[in-house]
Amino acid sequence: MAQTNDFYDVNGNLVRSDPVDEAMLQAMDNEANKAYLKETDWYVTRKAETGKAIPEDVLAKREAARAAIAEVPFN
Repeated sequence: MAQTNDFYDVNGNLVRSDPVDEAMLQAMDNEANKAYLKETDWYVTRKAETGKAIPEDVLAKREAARAAIAEVPFN
């Protein structure tokens, strides 16, 4: 049953009006960023072993991912 302030969007999906848990969102973002870093670690290994350059777009995205990872406070 929907709460008083809940509503349905144009596709018929229930949209909850509950407050957003910022810590949970940050934890989810952290996991996504860590997954990207893990997926692209092979570039770093290849660079160390062969000297072949890491593509600039991958370097930029890895830097952004590291910067976006933040400590999540738990209550």
